[in-house]
Amino acid sequence: MVDEIEPMRPITSLIHLGLSYNCLTADALPSITQSFPQLFCLNLSFNQICDIKKTLKDLEKLDSMRMLYLAGNPLQLISQYRQIVKQSF
Repeated sequence: MVDEIEPMRPITSLIHLGLSYNCLTADALPSITQSFPQLFCLNLSFNQICDIKKTLKDLEKLDSMRMLYLAGNPLQLISQYRQIVKQSF
C-alpha cells in the first residue's frame, strides 16, 4: 500500500494515474501534481483524503484533468461535497 508519493522529474506523457485503495492523504497531492502535470484522469478512490480545501487547491493545478475519482475517501462525507467539487471544476 502506498502512503506517500516521492516528488520526481515531471512525466508529461502520463495521462491516467490510478492510485485507488491506498493510504494517501491530501499531503501527497502536491507531489502528484508536480510529477504528473498532464493528467487527464486521476483515480484516488478509497484512500485517506480528508481535507477538501487542500485537495481542491492542489488539484486545480491539473489543467488537463477531466476525470477525478474520490469515492470512498473521508472527505466525501462532508455535507454538500458534490456541490463543492462541482463548483471547483
